[in-house]
Amino acid sequence: MPPRLLEIKAVELEGEEGTGPLERDEQLLAQLDAQDAAASSSATSGASEEAEDVRRRRLRAAVVYRAGQKRLARAWLVRAKGELTRLLALMREMQGRQEAVERAAGAGNRGSSGSDAA
Repeated sequence: MPPRLLEIKAVELEGEEGTGPLERDEQLLAQLDAQDAAASSSATSGASEEAEDVRRRRLRAAVVYRAGQKRLARAWLVRAKGELTRLLALMREMQGRQEAVERAAGAGNRGSSGSDAA
């Protein structure tokens, strides 16, 4: 996937249309972990407590999943940009070599046509 498409995907995940930035998900995970720690210290377990516990676990799983998606998108974007930079440098190097070969071939043709006349 070209870097521009990855940038668009990252914006979709983290932008206004998405679920917010990765850092916000990490804050939410920290809050959920703190709530879980507080909930585990209070050992009351009624039906409403169990329903709340299930809701919290599902919310945490959803946040972990979407944070993972955002981390993957960011990592691939960094990798794709690095690879694109490397390929552009390689292309510039190859173009320079091709121009040098063409110059050498042009100089060789001029030199051989001059020796034919002698």
